[in-house]
Amino acid sequence: MGLMFTEKLEAWADEAPDDPVWLVGHRAWKARRVAQAACQLGKTLIHQGLKTGDRVALRLSGTACWPAAVAGIWKAGGVVVPLDPVAPDAANRVMALAGARLLVTAWPGRKAFRVTGSPSAHRRASVPWPVVDPETPAALLGTSGTSGEPRLVTLTHANLLY
Repeated sequence: MGLMFTEKLEAWADEAPDDPVWLVGHRAWKARRVAQAACQLGKTLIHQGLKTGDRVALRLSGTACWPAAVAGIWKAGGVVVPLDPVAPDAANRVMALAGARLLVTAWPGRKAFRVTGSPSAHRRASVPWPVVDPETPAALLGTSGTSGEPRLVTLTHANLLY
């Protein structure tokens, strides 16, 4: 299997740092900035006690930089659990069903992400990046729950890279 998504993003940032990755209105997030934001979020999550395979809920509006948030969670070894920001009841059920103890949101007025949840008491000085197997879960997507309670659909890193 080729490079994982986070490795591809970092290679893109090295090769073409000023290429646009994500457009929000008239603002473009460039490859270097997306990779830096992903790395910073990944470090924050690890400092919060995230372990490989832990689920991280992601509640972002369409104006936030989704690629940076998702890449940051993956870089730290987490599994992304996207939540619908306009349906808080369903989002809370999906978050509970997934067992996510950390939540990533956009930090209002700043170019950063906020991590909330139950942090670990142990903070590490250095951040060892985990090695992620392509066959491990990358995302748990909540179904709409129109015919009952929401269910989770698992996508692996290999599914997404395909």
